[in-house]
Amino acid sequence: DIVSGTWTDLSTLSTGTPPSARTSMGFVESNGKLYVFGGYDGSSKNDLHEYDTALGAWTDLSWPRAGTSPSPRHHMGIAEKDRKLFV
Repeated sequence: DIVSGTWTDLSTLSTGTPPSARTSMGFVESNGKLYVFGGYDGSSKNDLHEYDTALGAWTDLSWPRAGTSPSPRHHMGIAEKDRKLFV
């Protein structure tokens, strides 16, 4: 909570399966949802996860999806524009 300056452990309050613990992932917010793409947990990843802040729920949005997924990567940027994610 940025107003009170306190931390809350959401892992016990959330549903769904969060992404594995990792570093160097892409992270962006869009319409109250947080998106995590890629990163490194011993190997480079190209998975996509969504956290719905209103529901407290994780959803794995990984492929297969339409089109070709980005290759596994870490230390990259990610941005959102008009509800589209750019890696």
